[in-house]
Amino acid sequence: MRTERDNGVGTPLAVLGILALAIAIFIIGAILVHVVAIHKAQSISDLAALAAATAATASYDDHQACTKASEVAQANGARLTSCEIQRAGVEVAAAVEVMILVTWKIPGLPQEANSTSYAGNPSPETLR
Repeated sequence: MRTERDNGVGTPLAVLGILALAIAIFIIGAILVHVVAIHKAQSISDLAALAAATAATASYDDHQACTKASEVAQANGARLTSCEIQRAGVEVAAAVEVMILVTWKIPGLPQEANSTSYAGNPSPETLR
């Protein structure tokens, strides 16, 4: 027969352990959401830049090329924040910047992810 007293610390320690684990999972989840948003913004800006360069190559209307880039960005859940088409003879280069909102609003972390991409055959001073 046991004569020791149970101090009852098991339940509070289990609750604290579960709470610490939940907080850690939340923090890791928030970081992963931001990493995924950054990668998504990079992919969308690549697609928009390719669309702009392709449209600019097909026509000489730079506004139409940037409109196409904007459509591609919007179709993928982003907003086109800048678009620039540069021409050097027959070569065309496009630079676009897109922005997406991060789904989790965590204090201290940015609420948006931005990315800039280039497409075409620019010379070193073409897109500056």
